[in-house]
Amino acid sequence: MEMINEIEPIPIHADRVSCKSKGACMDRYGERVGLGAPNTYYQLNSTTKDAPVKCKYCGLRFYGVH
Repeated sequence: MEMINEIEPIPIHADRVSCKSKGACMDRYGERVGLGAPNTYYQLNSTTKDAPVKCKYCGLRFYGVH
């Protein structure tokens, strides 16, 4: 998980993000990566680049661009 912190928070042009969203783990690494995590959704309404939401499974961070 420490290496995942080197990836900048990912801007998402929507109110929520899921594992299958553009830029998220399945889009970046493919569905066959085998993380074993369910498709999870996160709300982005009150997120910023400095305060992103973090996926509890893959560790990628996201924020909403509105």
